[in-house]
Amino acid sequence: MQNCPRCYFKKWLKTDKWNEDGIRFFKCGRCGTEQIGDYPFTRQKPKILYFDVENSLTDLYGNFGLTVRGERISHKMIKNPYFIICWSAVWVGTNNIHSACVTQDEALARDDKNILAPLWDLMNDADIIAGHNIKYDIKSAGARFIKNGFSAPDTSKVMDTLPMARKAWKLESYTLDYICRYLGIKGKDKMGMDDWTGIQDTGDEKLLRKMMKYNRGDVKNGVKVLEILKGWSPPPPEFGMQSFKKEPRKK
Repeated sequence: MQNCPRCYFKKWLKTDKWNEDGIRFFKCGRCGTEQIGDYPFTRQKPKILYFDVENSLTDLYGNFGLTVRGERISHKMIKNPYFIICWSAVWVGTNNIHSACVTQDEALARDDKNILAPLWDLMNDADIIAGHNIKYDIKSAGARFIKNGFSAPDTSKVMDTLPMARKAWKLESYTLDYICRYLGIKGKDKMGMDDWTGIQDTGDEKLLRKMMKYNRGDVKNGVKVLEILKGWSPPPPEFGMQSFKKEPRKK
């Protein structure tokens, strides 16, 4: 039997309510969340993949150097597009973090093809893709997929903790680092601009390991934020997780 997706209580109670097809409603024994039929006993939870990518900077001609994310540039200035340095992913509800990072030679060649295949498999196998500002990560991965000859993985359903947090809470900042620290979760590891440029200039293996740790930490913390947010900003009903009707609270 599955736990209630709203309060995670395990006990479900029969009600005297029935739908037009003669199927009984059940309700959670703690919060009163209602669900039709035998969902708590038979339905399989959707597979949610939380992932994050770390991109290189864009290499520009001449004295323009390297770009930072969000900086507006002319396409005529671009010498080499960004590549994915590393990625990390975890199936929500498990502790095993999947990850991959380019080698020193691959970093110098700006070649991420070898690390893309396992990420594509995970994304395509997921029912729901999750992350913080996840559209950025999906589009970043998608651009590298098409560049390296991959087809499009299924990304039709997403859970983004950035708009979920904005909907649920009024905070001074909605960065993952700030939200984690606000909730008492360990904040992000620190990475400076010198770390990004060092990877691209030298492919330094120590910096690559540092980037990998940084990336895995983001995923580990992000899942914790997601688990908290699911009770405050429920996903839409079509996700098969929160299609529940909650009874009004008694005064």
